[in-house]
Amino acid sequence: MVRDERIQPGSAWPISFPPVADLQATIGELWEGAGRLAPGDPAALAPVREAIDLLDRGEARVAEVGSDGAVVVHEWLKQAILLYFKLSSMQTTTSPVASASAAFSNRLKPRRSSSATSA
Repeated sequence: MVRDERIQPGSAWPISFPPVADLQATIGELWEGAGRLAPGDPAALAPVREAIDLLDRGEARVAEVGSDGAVVVHEWLKQAILLYFKLSSMQTTTSPVASASAAFSNRLKPRRSSSATSA
């Protein structure tokens, strides 16, 4: 069984979230049947996106240090990331920085705004 605990910032004790446990179970079921999934499957993509949204908002982490100092790895979140790649369709995009002829293919949309600059 995967340990589903998170440490609240400023708190020394782990807390569990029942809705996250339900999502964890759903991701586990999808992982077990991954061979039958097809890109764009809306029933499978919805819970996977929910898990990815938890990561994006910083409400969950794939790995973190528990209150006892041990690293806790949430396998179901790793599985959600891999399922996200499997369920996402290939998209062709042009680069906003390069010439219009520069195109690339990817399964995921870029995560950062094209207006962001790096130092």
